[in-house]
Amino acid sequence: MKNDLQITHVSINLSMYALMQYLFLFDEDTIENHTHFFFGPGLNKEVCKNFRNATYFPNTSKLSPLRRLTLKLGLRITKNWKYPFLKTAKIYAQDQEYPSILIGRRDYSLLSDGPNCITIHMNDGSTIMALQRATNNTLKGKVVSLIYGDILLNYYGNNKYCKEFFMTEVNSSPILEGKIVHVNPLQELWNNSSTDKQRYILSKYNLYDEDMDTLRSKPIAYMSQPDVDNRLLSTEEQYNLVAAILKNYDSSQIIIKTHPRDTFDYRKYFPDITVFDKPVNMELLALAGIKFSKFITICSTSVFGIPYDTEIDWYGAEINSKLLAHYGEFNPNRPYTKMHLK
Repeated sequence: MKNDLQITHVSINLSMYALMQYLFLFDEDTIENHTHFFFGPGLNKEVCKNFRNATYFPNTSKLSPLRRLTLKLGLRITKNWKYPFLKTAKIYAQDQEYPSILIGRRDYSLLSDGPNCITIHMNDGSTIMALQRATNNTLKGKVVSLIYGDILLNYYGNNKYCKEFFMTEVNSSPILEGKIVHVNPLQELWNNSSTDKQRYILSKYNLYDEDMDTLRSKPIAYMSQPDVDNRLLSTEEQYNLVAAILKNYDSSQIIIKTHPRDTFDYRKYFPDITVFDKPVNMELLALAGIKFSKFITICSTSVFGIPYDTEIDWYGAEINSKLLAHYGEFNPNRPYTKMHLK
């Protein structure tokens, strides 16, 4: 890693979408020589290896509560010693998980978690907004805020430290009032990038010509979600739900495009269907020219950024009570066909 005086930017990424956004926003010199990346478990390690100045945080969901507490306290105590540039560097971050402890009580800019993420998650009636309000009023919430800072409780920019929002489309929420909001559509970011910059970004995601050929081989894509990895569904529940959806289609015409954090073994459970499981968000593939005639999904927000002339079969979180409790009921703000299980 370069010495700390050369690190002028910090990028905290929990998803491939936010990483892609950061790579578009800054030049190659800033990315390669002046940014320290902190990656959460939502990013594939093979992608993370493509960055010179980087720290990877493993998945803690399967650890004991005591072990998770130890890791969080350790990060809180040692962060400025291990990463002294955190005290001065400009911070661009996703703030939804425990790596937000790195931000502490410093100002930062929020990177997008996905299309319309603030509209979906930070309005009255949303699951996350309700959870934040409930947690803030508890003793545990007050202790967490005291030790780690307010961001760990009031994420998605819902705090006084988030000064700027970098969104890829217009979002609406009361938390945006009085804040600086940048709207940079992905297509504009791609079009305004040189051919060399476009190739540079694709190389960071390990995308090659043979990958593009595989994706172009099928007209229909099923967009998966990491519901087993998020501990929302069991492996059996995931299989039964996806099987009930895919039986409505010709398997020879479908490719399963997995979510970057989805580790469910689709090849094992659906051997007759082509699977593309490189950890690449669909938005980047679309920018690179990958098009499908139809997308199938339960409620993947990836379809929000897909061209309007593409058919969308949308089943919605309400097809499963556990998914509904987590995601809430919402629909795409674009043309789609509402589907139901038979």
